[in-house]
Amino acid sequence: CGNFGMLIIEAAQKSVVDFSRTLRAMAGATAARGGQAGGLVTVLSNGTGHRTRYVPSKRADLASGLLFRFRLGFVVNAIYGFFASLFRAFFCCFYLCRNRIMKSSQYKKAVCRMFLGHTRFATSSAPRLNESHPHRFSGPQTVRVWRVGGQGWEATDENYEVYVTHNGDFDYWELFDSLRTQKDLGRWLQNVLNMHKTIASCDSVKVAGMMELLRTQGIWKHSIRLAYQTSVQPSFQHTLNGEMLLEESLLNQITAIAENIFQQHVTGVPASSVLQDSRQVKDLIAVLAKAWYDIGGELRNRCGTCELLAQHSICYFLENDIFTALDKFLSCAHGSFGITACCTLDPNVVAIASRGQAMSVSFNEDLGVVLWGSEASAQMVPIGLVSGGGRGGGGRDIESQGGQSNMVPKCTHRHDLDEDGGEVIEIAICTNTQDRMAQEAAWCASGRMQVQFGESSPNFGRFSPFSMQNNLFLRVHRQKEQGFMPKEKFIAPETLLSLVGVGGDGPSLSRDASQAKDKVAADLADIPPILSFLRKEFSEQNGKNRTTSRHFFKMIRQKVLDKEQCKGDDAKRLMIDVLVTGAEASLWLREQFASHLPPLLPTLRLLPLSSNKI
Repeated sequence: CGNFGMLIIEAAQKSVVDFSRTLRAMAGATAARGGQAGGLVTVLSNGTGHRTRYVPSKRADLASGLLFRFRLGFVVNAIYGFFASLFRAFFCCFYLCRNRIMKSSQYKKAVCRMFLGHTRFATSSAPRLNESHPHRFSGPQTVRVWRVGGQGWEATDENYEVYVTHNGDFDYWELFDSLRTQKDLGRWLQNVLNMHKTIASCDSVKVAGMMELLRTQGIWKHSIRLAYQTSVQPSFQHTLNGEMLLEESLLNQITAIAENIFQQHVTGVPASSVLQDSRQVKDLIAVLAKAWYDIGGELRNRCGTCELLAQHSICYFLENDIFTALDKFLSCAHGSFGITACCTLDPNVVAIASRGQAMSVSFNEDLGVVLWGSEASAQMVPIGLVSGGGRGGGGRDIESQGGQSNMVPKCTHRHDLDEDGGEVIEIAICTNTQDRMAQEAAWCASGRMQVQFGESSPNFGRFSPFSMQNNLFLRVHRQKEQGFMPKEKFIAPETLLSLVGVGGDGPSLSRDASQAKDKVAADLADIPPILSFLRKEFSEQNGKNRTTSRHFFKMIRQKVLDKEQCKGDDAKRLMIDVLVTGAEASLWLREQFASHLPPLLPTLRLLPLSSNKI
């Protein structure tokens, strides 16, 4: 399986990037890791998620079919939006209704476009639509969201969805000091999140469920729900049996109390002054705890004075954005993970994580494009440009763009995430400087709260890596080092690799196979130029394939000579001499290669192994 994705920074300025053609090329390259199913998701300007999942037939092209259905979905959404706008316009004659509609859509206009994609080779479950990525644990929800801007704190009703793509294996998660299998965790999540519909059987949907539970920033209801689990800690078995759950009616009651108290606390107070010292924090905790304690009944029996519940709720309310949620998930998860995650509340933010699985992020500063994924070659695809456009104008909005593309530019720099120690990176766009400063004040308040209560907060470390794209902000947290990567280290040549001059060495094919009607005929037609390219590579003295083969032969020859010298040493004879790795389709090819070597080299021990297990 493999992740891939794209973020266009300048969509609000009529970016000329052709998202469809670029994503199709990325999906085609990533499908080499497995192409039995695929999916794409983006957040539309109205704050809803637009997801397409596709299981192709045996000879169908996954990339082309997926992008065709994805763009077709835009047309359906446009038609639906047209009739929905007529319906809203009818009711807008009433001022109150009009005012509510304006408020609920105030934060929905996205200034960029972000796409999360995935191609799948079915391992833990069959290649079906509900098992395909991107995954969402629960359906769309309307939540009350508090945001901080230049004018202070303000609450709106918004659509809430969390999407995740995952490459790897999710085995266990540490819950209440015990390791829980992903299957048990799925049942636990269904009760905690009050989601009783049938979920997919694969492990990745449980990752989506944990992200939904942990992403609580600005939402009192979700913050209290998570705080109840971390402060009361009802037993795992009780939760599975439906016992000691935080009932929906009680949760709504204490959420309403928290909303009212916080409203009073922030009314007329600048965002930079809210929760900026320990006295303010302690006062808010005390007021919340007393109000909840006065409810009595089961809440008082389970939570005692309710102070710990209030403390955790405030921390999660301020801190747990999509980046922090992913960082907390990865720190307690066991398995191998290449993850991308997004939330409809943050249409300009994507979080990416890697541990035990390769993930990298590539940039084109001039075009304002960020690509990421499991396959580095997928980030070397040419970036499609809509004809007749230029930087800062001339192109049509990417939800409705069309026309011819000029496939010329590529990404110029790449950052490889630390898959050994674990790394989480946030890619965010912020165009309003005043709002960003207010958000930083809120994040700093959260950090001070965590330090006050003896915890560390991953809410710092934001920086803008490129001068030409000062709206792009990154946050990079390395879990093994337990710290944030500063800008100076990130932009260093050994961390931010230059891609200038990389690639372009492959054979020149006369056609785009993904566009051919007969895929088999297109593949057969590609064989002569590929063979011609290989002959040229091996005939030239400095050909890359010839050079690689020469060095490989020298290493194999030395291994054979070493074996001849240690015939009596059983320990050395049992050592692995050649380790052949791959993933899905590439692993099959390497297994065939490994099966042909033993007859030629009987003294060597060869082992083909999935790269997921290394």
